[in-house]
Amino acid sequence: MRKKSVNALFSTEDKIFCATDNGIIFYDKNKEQFISYTEPDENLAGREIYAILKFEKTGFIYAFTNRGVFQQTADKKWQKIENKIIKVKWFYESSNALYLKTDNEIFFLKNEKVERLRGLIDADWHSIHKKKWFPATKNVYLNEPISVIDYEPITAVDDLVVTKKGYLLIYRRAQNRFEYSCGSVFDKKIDGISSYKKDIWFWGTHLSRFMSEGARYVFYDDARLDNNINDIASDGKTLFIATKNNGIFFWDDYIRSNLMMKNGLLSNDIKHIAVGKRYIYAVSKYGVSLINRYSNRVKTLKGLDYFNIKDVLAVKNGAVFLKKDEIVIYDMKQKKKKSIGSNAFYSEILTSIDYKDGKIYVGSNVGITKYDIETDEITIVSTLNKRVNDLKVADGHIYVATKEGLVVMNLNGDNEHTYGKWDGLFSNCIKKIYTLNNGIAVKNGKGFSFLLW
Repeated sequence: MRKKSVNALFSTEDKIFCATDNGIIFYDKNKEQFISYTEPDENLAGREIYAILKFEKTGFIYAFTNRGVFQQTADKKWQKIENKIIKVKWFYESSNALYLKTDNEIFFLKNEKVERLRGLIDADWHSIHKKKWFPATKNVYLNEPISVIDYEPITAVDDLVVTKKGYLLIYRRAQNRFEYSCGSVFDKKIDGISSYKKDIWFWGTHLSRFMSEGARYVFYDDARLDNNINDIASDGKTLFIATKNNGIFFWDDYIRSNLMMKNGLLSNDIKHIAVGKRYIYAVSKYGVSLINRYSNRVKTLKGLDYFNIKDVLAVKNGAVFLKKDEIVIYDMKQKKKKSIGSNAFYSEILTSIDYKDGKIYVGSNVGITKYDIETDEITIVSTLNKRVNDLKVADGHIYVATKEGLVVMNLNGDNEHTYGKWDGLFSNCIKKIYTLNNGIAVKNGKGFSFLLW
């Protein structure tokens, strides 16, 4: 669930509702941490939330969004009651109605119906934002002065605050400092996801980390990574970050070093990266650099037509490279390579690859096949008769991204089932799949959905 900006806060006795441009995130006052609700009818994922208000007379809580007005039900779900788009900025509660004011209109909510008020009303209007003075402290993560537009107390000495730019921070009064301990990923875009040390890492314009302990997000503001990440790989101990301008960064809870052209890379713009037991494979438009993990010595992988490489995977004893019309398998132990054309996989266009237990699973414009490295045998797994955008093999299943949904099948192509919007996905058009420690993440044009096991 991607969120990049917080618009307003609303507080109850035990929770703070954070209205973002992609659903609601919650802060639990009792646990003093952010909590995650994964269902769209719990967090209104996919909707921009302008404000959250409570009609004290009835006790109902309402969310005003870009897709209408929602009322929270007794079981903490959200039910749409009105299609009108109301960008609430001020509100006023009378004895029988909740009045809502935008920049140029006034509405009133009564008996679960919203009507436009014709004319003016003399009322003591309240802003959806609470006003309070905060020191213009410079935050170490954001590296800029903080301008607070809304806040809610979370303890006797701490506040949850929203900045003018939409960041969610915690202000520690005793230390007079702001902490970037937000409950969401703030970014203009998210290009990919990687698992690392039980946590989930999101990369796009910046690098963000979802920490499994405490269910919170941490934002890393490092100028070397800003809008500079092409790909990320992990071996469980280290993140290997392929960048557009700085080669490869090595991350062990902090950036400890990097490799660039001056160290032997063919380019500082690394398009794809894969990490094997002995070697790191770094693909650029000038070729493939081979990095020895033990000595950090860099050499060029020769004999490979490196144009139009779409992906690279580390496999047993080597790597496999995906191209539109073939896969190329390098056996580093025996110092040999093998090229297999798309026609051998009963297709014209190859779209994706994954590796599991000595077999390479290949997605194409018509279905899925698999290649056994030991026996050279190619078998058809599934004739989907549709384009495979991506595939991943995990948890004894094959997960397939298509424009008509997420297709899940066993390793033999049987027991096929398709997940779509009817199951809670943001969109049926799945573009990319990422494997996590305890599930998968699927990417579409509206963000990410998670399938956990």
